[in-house]
This record gives sequence, structure tokens and C-alpha cells, in this order.
Amino acid sequence: MRKFAAALLSAVCLLAGFAGTASATPASARSHFYSVPSLPWAKVVDRCIGGAECGGTENRLYFTLERPAYLSRLEVRANDDVAQRHNAVLRVYVDGDLAGQQDVKQAGSTLSYPLYRFGGQVVLESVSTDGGTEETQVGGVRLR
Repeated sequence: MRKFAAALLSAVCLLAGFAGTASATPASARSHFYSVPSLPWAKVVDRCIGGAECGGTENRLYFTLERPAYLSRLEVRANDDVAQRHNAVLRVYVDGDLAGQQDVKQAGSTLSYPLYRFGGQVVLESVSTDGGTEETQVGGVRLR
């Protein structure tokens, strides 16, 4: 019952555009939700996702468009200079489908993901090259 209540509250928060989720995890381990009113759209997010230092794989960034639209490209400024290991991969999902993944450089770079599809939600997830979790510091996002 607790999981259902937390999931229901998370869904309501997502629909209302509130940041964070309703769960028993610490604030540092919460996902962050952003509303995208129109394209092109850019935002400084300055969030750490994935890995033990940043809340694990359940800690993601969600970008929800007010109306589904054609998404041509996503650009993400990110670095993997968070913990002792440096083997992060940043995955991008559009409406639940994997749209791309790229290695994150320790020193940082701008990762460019060609999307070329209609969608209503974009999600960023950080994982490691060996299938585990890994931290990524996301500085900014640009969606067009």
C-alpha cells in the first residue's frame, strides 16, 4: 500500500509540475521534474544523477512538454568528475524508448543527441559502462 501511495503522489507531482518525488529516499536521491512550455527550450539544471553519490539509478531528470512536439535534438552539458570512478554513460529516453546514449567525459563536454521524433517526455539517466550505476553532473540542457 505504501508503494502505491508513493507512486500515486509522484504521478500527481509530475502532472502538477512540482520538483521531486514522494518517497522515503533522501532529498539528494530524488528525481527532478521540469516543465517545457515550448521549443526551443534551454535550462541550467546543475544536478547530479545516478551512482551512490547522487541517489542511484532511480535519480533521473524528467523534462515534460506541455504538448507533444517534434524533437530534433537534445544537447546536454555534463561531466563525470563526481566520484572516484569515471565511466558514466548518459542515456536519453523519449516517451520511454531509448533514443541514445553517450559516454560522459570526466572533464565535461556538450553531448548532442539527434532525436528526430515526436514526443512528450524526455528522461536523462546515468549508468556505468559495466551495467551498474555511475554519477553524472548535468549542468545544462537544451531541447529543440
